[in-house]
Amino acid sequence: KLQFLYLIEMRPRWARRAGTSAAGATDAAKIAALYTQLARAPERDYGWAHGAANAAAVGYCGEWLAALPAAVFESSAAGGNPFMPEVPPPGARVVDFGCGAGADVCIAAGLVGPTGRVYGVDTTEAMLEKARGNAAACGVLDRVCFIAESPEFPRLTGGAGWPARIAAGTIDFVLSNNVINLIDDKAAVYAEAFALLRPGGRLQLVDVAWDAAAAAEHRDYTGGTKEG
Repeated sequence: KLQFLYLIEMRPRWARRAGTSAAGATDAAKIAALYTQLARAPERDYGWAHGAANAAAVGYCGEWLAALPAAVFESSAAGGNPFMPEVPPPGARVVDFGCGAGADVCIAAGLVGPTGRVYGVDTTEAMLEKARGNAAACGVLDRVCFIAESPEFPRLTGGAGWPARIAAGTIDFVLSNNVINLIDDKAAVYAEAFALLRPGGRLQLVDVAWDAAAAAEHRDYTGGTKEG
């Protein structure tokens, strides 16, 4: 079962995130530099919303925000709440593509409990370092694993010379929050998500659309879910 949560956010072309050209080609080095800064200096103004106030504004549960240490969301640039369609139950196995500082990993780890497993995948070491610290502060290190990937990620199930870090067909939920728009080869991301998911597993994602035509195509799903 596939679940999409579309949050269509239109921005003028000059407001594209640093690292994505007008032609849509991602500059991985610039993206890494930007998110390294966000990890280390979350108090700065980056030209787009981030932090706990933004998380509340885009639909995160107030109880989650109140229960987590303040640092967990300070470097989070959430576009929406990927848990909105369905929350992972106790014992579930979850992968978060582009986990950043680990906010969604920490939430998922609390939901799945000590019998579950959560994998946070990111390409920016500064974010992964902060994510490990946030998971420790939340007391969930016993059930999380952080994986550093190349800018062309993800290749988690192996192949073409890449080692397998997660067995194919073993994941219940794949989450992603405001990340896939930064990756050139989106088809590879979706292919890897489906390779990871067990039969009946769920892909729940939030992302932004820069193109007016793409936004119009999915306008009926804004703020809700599409099942298919």
